[in-house]
Amino acid sequence: MFLALMKWAEVNEVFDDQLEPLLELVRFKSMTINYLHDVVTSDHPIASTVAKFPLLFEEAVFYHAFSKVRKKVLILMNDDKWSDNWLK
Repeated sequence: MFLALMKWAEVNEVFDDQLEPLLELVRFKSMTINYLHDVVTSDHPIASTVAKFPLLFEEAVFYHAFSKVRKKVLILMNDDKWSDNWLK
């Protein structure tokens, strides 16, 4: 979904704040760490135009660093609550 969105954004010239609501729908935490590193990357030329992208990318990378027990706790928490706690 990420690459399809990036291609759509490029073709339709949708960047920055216009792209943010759509990028937030991408389930970065469901991607493998290899895919995040090799394809998504923190400096993706289109995604990096969105101010919130570094946070979305960082959350996904850190998610993979957590133990299975910690991941279960994060899954049980809703995303808004996790995001609020993440920023503290």
